[in-house]
Parts: sequence; structure tokens; C-alpha cells
Amino acid sequence: MKGRRIAVFFCIGILAFSGCKKADSEGGTAGSVTRAQYCFTEDGLLHRQSLRGGSKIAYFDYRTRTCYPLCGDPNCLHDSRECTAVYLADTNCIGRIGDKWYYQKDSGTDAQVFYCCDLDGKNEKVLGEFPRYCTGTSLFFDHFLVAATEEWFVDEETGEVSENMKCGIYRYDLESGKEELLVPERESQLGAYCVYGCHENLLAYLELTDEAEMKYELRVMDLETKRVTEPLGDRRLWSPAPYAMSGSLLVCSVQDGGAWEVVELDIESGEWNRIWLEGQKGTADIIWSPELKLLRLYDEIEGRPCHRTWQYTEKGECVLVREDWEEYPFSPIVIKDGVIVGPYGGWDDTTGFTLAVIGTEDYLAGKSNFISLQD
Repeated sequence: MKGRRIAVFFCIGILAFSGCKKADSEGGTAGSVTRAQYCFTEDGLLHRQSLRGGSKIAYFDYRTRTCYPLCGDPNCLHDSRECTAVYLADTNCIGRIGDKWYYQKDSGTDAQVFYCCDLDGKNEKVLGEFPRYCTGTSLFFDHFLVAATEEWFVDEETGEVSENMKCGIYRYDLESGKEELLVPERESQLGAYCVYGCHENLLAYLELTDEAEMKYELRVMDLETKRVTEPLGDRRLWSPAPYAMSGSLLVCSVQDGGAWEVVELDIESGEWNRIWLEGQKGTADIIWSPELKLLRLYDEIEGRPCHRTWQYTEKGECVLVREDWEEYPFSPIVIKDGVIVGPYGGWDDTTGFTLAVIGTEDYLAGKSNFISLQD
């Protein structure tokens, strides 16, 4: 993971917020979106901090701009599994609904089990077994989890693991323990599905249509009727690839014929438009929020890596606002309350990625006064 392209393909490039949920005023409970080692909530960002010999979970609060371990013990050193921040770092996926964290862990008997705990990591409770690994993006809303899943085939006699895995998308009821398969399960070496996000009752996801060509196509499912539409037709998408969701808007890179383009799609209406960028070589990040809409593009100029940041304006124009010539520049993943958060610098085998924060105005002005959130 030390190659130059890590800055391109590590992109979380995500959202304002893209989990199925009802507004609080309508009686719904705010949920969260989990992708890679990040969990995006309405008011903060939960992330794994790599440490020497292990990891811990920390939470960054957008409003107060403070970062703290997910541990309720003021005297804890956060360096052993007795600490809830260290204990919860060993989860397969974790998300927040209301005043609880919900997470999947190995029970120690090869069974994947869901638990919940309070926001400070205390009062753990077993919810039920869910014998599949959640992969990619996981959506936590109301009392449900929706995620793409993988199950490996193991030969009972030899113990060998098959190259193929059984893939699906499930909706798991965190209260009752009941599960619902939303799409037909398929065998695949790559992963047959990838969840993008959800708005109201509409779930956006990718489906593998040509394994040899690694071609994915976009699908949108009504979770009530199970009706599936294909708003972008047979245009090709990659998995994983840069994308973002903000409300009903999905922004992603697609291939129509030989050309790659960035499009903005309303998954409710099915209407979409192209966002053209001259000289585009590869989209590194897409960050779409009501506050700011950014695209970061990767290029090489005279052998030097260059990441250009473009702002998509209300006029539908892309305006160049920043150029970064570092090999491993700051990579925005979320914009909220006047700050931008993202990993900064290359991958370190001991500490992983360092998460940093910068004010929105400073970032657009080309400044590099990033503040590390790493201890």
C-alpha cells in the first residue's frame, strides 16, 4: 500500500450524509454511514487510529473541533484491551443510531455477532448472530443495517478456502435479529455488490455484470416495493471508485464507451447531468455537501504527481481552487461546519494514515495549516 496511487484509490470521497433515515422532526432516529475505517455521523467522525502494536477508536466532533478516544474512563491510558477504545477498534463494522453504537465482532468461535453499547463504549449488549462479513459501505438507520456481504467457502475436509465467495446485500434488523436478503446471492471472486448509499426508501448500489472485464453497473432499489431501476443504463462503474451522496444526489465516475466522465444523478427522479473536466486523468476524491462541492483529480506533469482540486459552483461550472504537488497530499473525506477532515501523508506500517483537519476557507486559499488528529 505504499505506491503512489494510494492517494487515488484510497479515496473515501463521500458525502454530506447518505444513510437511509427520516428527519428527526418526523420522529426518525439519526443514523450513520460506515466506510473503510470511518463512520460518518451527523455531528462527528469515528475513526481508527493505528498505534504501535494495535489500534484504538477515536471520535472527532465537528462543532467543538475536538478529538477524543471512545472511552468513558478519564484515567485510562488507552493502551490495552481493557480500554473500550482499543476493544472497539477490533470490529468488522461499526455505526451509530441515536445514542448507541452498533458493531459486528468475531465472537471467538468463528461466529460474527452484533453488539451495541453506549456512546462512551460502556454497557455492551449482545444483539444476535449475523454470520456474514459486511464489506464496503454499511448503512445504519432506524434500527436496521444495510450492507453488502461476503461469505467464504471452506472445504470441510481440507480446510482450504475457495477463490469464490458468496455475495449479497442484506438488511439486518438490529432489534429482532431478523435478516432480509435484498438481492440474489451470487458467487464471485471480486465481490458481486457494493452499497453506495440510501435516501428515504431508495438504495443505490453497484452490481457486477462482467467479472472478466470488472464491470459494475448502478442499480437503485425501492426498499418497500423491491423494484429495481438502472438510471445510468449499462454505463460502466468501478468498485471501489470515487463517489459521494448528498441527499438524493449521487456523484460518481462512469464510463460511456471509451471516455470516463463525472456525473451527478438524482436517484429519486432518475435525472442526471455530466460534469465535464478538461484534461481529466483520474478522479481521486469526490466530496459533495450542501456547504461545498469538490472534485480532486490526479495527474502527472513532467513526472511529478499533481492533485488538482476543483469546486463545482451553483452555475454548473468547475473552477480550479487548489493544486497539491506532494506525493501524498491531504485527501478530504468530509466537509462539515466550516472544516474539512481527511488523511494526510502516506501510509505508515506502524501508524497507518494520519487524520488531519483544516478550515474550509484556508483549504480553498491553498494553505497547508493542517492540524493532526493523531495522538
